[in-house]
Amino acid sequence: MHFKLVQKFTNILKEFEIDDYDQTIIVSVSYGRPLKLNSRFFKQIKEEIQTHFPLLNKELSIQIHINLEIRLWRSDQKLNKSIILGTAKDYDSGGFIVSEIYKNLKLIIPEKEEKIKKYHSDFKERWLVLVDYIGYGLDTIDIQQLNSVPKIKTIFYKVILVSPLDITRVVEVEIEQCL
Repeated sequence: MHFKLVQKFTNILKEFEIDDYDQTIIVSVSYGRPLKLNSRFFKQIKEEIQTHFPLLNKELSIQIHINLEIRLWRSDQKLNKSIILGTAKDYDSGGFIVSEIYKNLKLIIPEKEEKIKKYHSDFKERWLVLVDYIGYGLDTIDIQQLNSVPKIKTIFYKVILVSPLDITRVVEVEIEQCL
């Protein structure tokens, strides 16, 4: 459910992107179950955003459904896009993208190290490239937050996250390399 909702929601936000802007609008979506993710539901989301978008001064909250709330707020900064998905919080599973990514990296990196152990000496550099099904491509602020936490020690030369929605959106995770 998370993947489908985030993917469709990200596509809806792309329709609101503009080239000339002074401040980025950050969008947060919070949801729980049950939600019926069909075309009518996503059409309703788009219509609600269209209706409320002109009313956005500093911050705005839109209750789409009993189990879906959207918050929009103007950033003090101009980021790389005029409108971005800041967070997607699943009330039934936790939320908070950066902390979830970090927690999962601490689990998956040792697993991947173990899998390549027998090939360790065959290569000068070992990169770990992971598809980011948690953040779906991080923005500047998320990357700064992710790289401000304690570095994960690893045998990999680089750890890269790739968005499943746009393979050109990649993030290099700062690590502490240990051989």
